[in-house]
Amino acid sequence: MALAREDQAESWRAAVGLAQIGDPRAVEPNVRLLRAREWSVKLQAIHALASLRSAAGIPGLRERLRDRTPAVREAAARAIAEIEGA
Repeated sequence: MALAREDQAESWRAAVGLAQIGDPRAVEPNVRLLRAREWSVKLQAIHALASLRSAAGIPGLRERLRDRTPAVREAAARAIAEIEGA
């Protein structure tokens, strides 16, 4: 279990790092991270997708509009607005 957790953390760091440099290859890994259990990981993925401003992230972001965590729902709504307004 610890190894799986380490692999997930490494994937998360790579996805966020790609987004920080504006690499479009970061869209798909961050969309996958939207399904993480931890709300903080979902928030990071949402912010990364917003910074990339790729319409390919919108379907995953729309799914998060129904998340049980209010901060995730609010961030997803803001990210969608940012991307659609780009």
